[in-house]
Amino acid sequence: MNSYERLHLPAPTYAADARGYPFHPGRALTAETRSDSGMISGRVAELHPDALEAWELRAQRVIVAELAVRGLDAATAISIHVEPIGRFPVVERDLAVIVDEDRPAAQVETVFWAHAGELLREARLFDLYRGAPLADTQKSLAYRLVFGTNERTLTEAEVDAAVAAVCAGLESDIGAHIRS
Repeated sequence: MNSYERLHLPAPTYAADARGYPFHPGRALTAETRSDSGMISGRVAELHPDALEAWELRAQRVIVAELAVRGLDAATAISIHVEPIGRFPVVERDLAVIVDEDRPAAQVETVFWAHAGELLREARLFDLYRGAPLADTQKSLAYRLVFGTNERTLTEAEVDAAVAAVCAGLESDIGAHIRS
């Protein structure tokens, strides 16, 4: 289950944020989700290295964010369901996905959730690679996929089938392929 599903919100939409300096180009995005009770929108960006130097910030990377919540005062409290820690182990698989340079990582994650089935618990980006042997127009996004269920231990065949469905969805939906 995605974070937004846990909060009973519709899936957010993502877009590149082209505000420019002091933000790093290509490392800024906006996100928005609307519900009956209001809208949540936000921006996340990495500061440009020149801005860090100009402001004498002694850090290699600084991430900034802002969040606007409209309609929060009209919201009603939701009941929270807490699940106990599972008795059964999860299975992790790492996938490196080659996509066009301009393809947002959020679109790749959307494909994961659309094709993996109900066993997928988490999809976490842990690496971004550009360079040889990839073309200048490509990048590699490495994800850790976590599969599990609270009812039993998963079989290798179940996890393999979910990963195969994800791979097929990546190719058919966004023209991506798995890095070998």
